[in-house]
Amino acid sequence: MTGVQRRFKKVIGRFGEAFTVGATNGTGIVTPIPSGVASIYLASDELSAATRPIRMAYVAYDDVTAVNASLGTV
Repeated sequence: MTGVQRRFKKVIGRFGEAFTVGATNGTGIVTPIPSGVASIYLASDELSAATRPIRMAYVAYDDVTAVNASLGTV
């Protein structure tokens, strides 16, 4: 673990919110993002089908949540 990873993990542990994706529990800093930013990460059909507001979670480097997993209600 690098120094930046360690500091970011501490920030997430201190200020992060708990969330659940499927059976996986995690902690992250969850923030709503505008559609323009979401379009970078989602295909146009996924973006149009997405429930608003669209959120992004910043998680620690060792988080086990699957990449591109969908968060439910936070």
